[in-house]
Amino acid sequence: MTWKGYTAAMLLFQARGSWRVFGVQELQHLLPLNPQRLGPVSPDSAVQHRRQLRHQHQLLGLLRGDDLGQAT
Repeated sequence: MTWKGYTAAMLLFQARGSWRVFGVQELQHLLPLNPQRLGPVSPDSAVQHRRQLRHQHQLLGLLRGDDLGQAT
C-alpha cells in the first residue's frame, strides 16, 4: 500500500468512526439500553465531546509511548 492509499484509508476510517459516535449520541433516546430515558445530545455538545475524546486519546498515546521507552 502506498502512503497515499494508507492516508486515504486512515482518513476514511477516522471519519466513519466520528460519524458513528455522533450518530449514537444523536439517537441515544431511541436505543434500547437507555434506562434513564436520556434525550439526544445537542450537536455542539456532541462535537465538543468528540474533540475531548480525541485529545485524551492523543495524551494516552504519548504517555504510553513514554512508558514503553523507559522500560528496562
